Amino acid sequence: SVALIGEVFPVNPLAIDGFFRRIGVEQTITLHGRSIMDFRTAGHVGAVAPLHPFYKETAAVFRSWNIPVLGGAPVGISGTYAWLKSIGQLLDLDPKLVHEVAEEERARAQAIVDSQPLSGRIFITGYEGTELAYARMLVEAGADVPYISTSIGQDPLVLPDEMWLRARGTKEIVYRKSLEEDVAALDSYPPNFVLGTTPFASIAKERGIPAMYFTNQLASRPFFLSGGMGATLGFVNQTLAKSQRYEWMQAFFADDGAETPRNGGGASLEAELHHV
Repeated sequence: SVALIGEVFPVNPLAIDGFFRRIGVEQTITLHGRSIMDFRTAGHVGAVAPLHPFYKETAAVFRSWNIPVLGGAPVGISGTYAWLKSIGQLLDLDPKLVHEVAEEERARAQAIVDSQPLSGRIFITGYEGTELAYARMLVEAGADVPYISTSIGQDPLVLPDEMWLRARGTKEIVYRKSLEEDVAALDSYPPNFVLGTTPFASIAKERGIPAMYFTNQLASRPFFLSGGMGATLGFVNQTLAKSQRYEWMQAFFADDGAETPRNGGGASLEAELHHV
């Protein structure tokens, strides 16, 4: 049995449980649970998988009970494959079956990347530590992600993602970040899209850069496995395609009175804003 820990999009635990059952996991418990029995049963599972890396004290409790804690998350092509294989090893499941299911999922994820490749520079900044896994998925799809920041401190659970990202071109990964550090990165690596904290997203929009609140986007659609990958890449591609509209709005509302580029003229304002 496995205990999943994290507040995630409702369909995510169901999708993960479906894969677990295919590889031989008998029971999946999701914490926070609806019943006190979920918490009681969680103390006897074979492994614990925090879906967000900030559950440090919870992970420490499970380790004190000699229950292994799995790092990473089922995100992206290589991340999902490694995560499923690790679950199989921790629970001593049939390695042939685990390999078969992991390979099938990797092929599905690769097909999604091939059909929805990304092109552009993206910032990921947030509060909970999932930023590194999210960025890893975007890099696998073709995005340039030079800057990532998070409010959590460094932790062994995110180290594999950090090493993977640095090996593939990420220049800065900032823990316990400040808004000032995020803003400085806008000048160092001008992005095409920002997924950030509320104040940082506002600053990016003032510069005509498409920007959205990271936590809201993470909570409003599936994130894990190939299904989550498809939903996420579709959303990112749609937003990147709107970059000219953000530039148009920034110029229209600029205080310097600059002429409106592209589709200029007040008559088109309502039509432009309707599509943003």
